[in-house]
Amino acid sequence: MALITIPQLDRLAAPPIEKRARARTAAGQRILEEFGQELRKTAAEMRLLKEAQAPMHQEFDVFLSHSLRDAVRVLELKKLIERLGYSVYVDWVEDEELDRQSVSKKTAERLRKRIRRSRSLLVHATEHTSLSRWVPWEIGVADGAGKRVGVLPTPEADVDTSEYRGEEYLGLYPYIHLARIRGTDDQTLWANRNVKTYVDFDSWLDGHEPWRREKPVGRVAPLRG
Repeated sequence: MALITIPQLDRLAAPPIEKRARARTAAGQRILEEFGQELRKTAAEMRLLKEAQAPMHQEFDVFLSHSLRDAVRVLELKKLIERLGYSVYVDWVEDEELDRQSVSKKTAERLRKRIRRSRSLLVHATEHTSLSRWVPWEIGVADGAGKRVGVLPTPEADVDTSEYRGEEYLGLYPYIHLARIRGTDDQTLWANRNVKTYVDFDSWLDGHEPWRREKPVGRVAPLRG
């Protein structure tokens, strides 16, 4: 049983602009400052940018909390989770006029409202997460509002879920991974405490906690673009 890895995400069909942006990211260049407009074009090609911002009354299954340094990966995760049938909020996609680079009352109030209109908050956990000024604040808002909070790691290499340990405060929350439903070819998300303590994502969204089983969840499903 393994986490969703970056190589798996890379199997998703990606437009040429996104591939160029990813290559530049690997070279260590800052995504948002230097390629902000290019990333927005990438999102548009993926049909993720909306012609207008999402209405404030719109509800989402997932608020995806993340570092802007992982912007390209966040778009891939959004596409993957939506393909599984869940609605996903990413601030600079649904509310592209927001400026995450600066901490402002306007941005904070908009994000607070979006979190309150979401069923869960998932933290995209990478080496950049601790550098974000917004992630800890967003977790605090979600916790205070009684929302489900989980961690969505995307390691560089294949990591068995029994080996995953969230860093610092992220270890307080269940981690999310993709796997097949045992006995079927269907795949879904699972919320886990450890390799034998888990629950399907729909049940977790409804308020059920991971519970211990005799067997680990089914094998990881391959991603298809």
